[in-house]
This record gives sequence, structure tokens and C-alpha cells, in this order.
Amino acid sequence: MSAGIVAPLVGQASSRGAQLFGTARTLERSDAEAGPYWEAFRWQSEHVERGRSLGEPPTDPLTVITPNRILYTEHWLHRAGYRPRQTWTRG
Repeated sequence: MSAGIVAPLVGQASSRGAQLFGTARTLERSDAEAGPYWEAFRWQSEHVERGRSLGEPPTDPLTVITPNRILYTEHWLHRAGYRPRQTWTRG
């Protein structure tokens, strides 16, 4: 699967984001291995934005992506002498 993360900035010269290519799996909140992923997810911010109670954690499943390749784009990298697109691959 592929997933994109974008930081919307002004103009093409300032675009920034990452595209992840890999395997996705969905974990229910009750799954034993879901705990560490929920610790990393900032569900409290989303609850505040939606007017939900912080006393009631979400019960929705999480989709976890294990990347094989990540394409990172940061057009300001060229000012430091780097290519604006960097690629990481699993070794």
C-alpha cells in the first residue's frame, strides 16, 4: 500500500511531505500489540477538536504501516546542498 503525508505550505518551492510504501495492517484497540501504537497516537488533540471527552479513549481500530520505502520531499534541502527528494529503503 502507499500513504502520503503532506505539510501544506505556499508554492511548489516550499512543498514538504513523505510517501510511505509498504504493508498495512489494522489493529483493534483490544489487540495485545496495539498498546504502543496508541501511546504514539495523539488522540487527545483530535478529541478536543471534535468536542469529545478526554475521559473516553477512542475504540476505533488503528492502521499500522510497515514501510519498505519512504520518499521524503523537502524543497528547502537544496539550499543546504542536498537533493529535495530523499529515499529510504529497508535494508
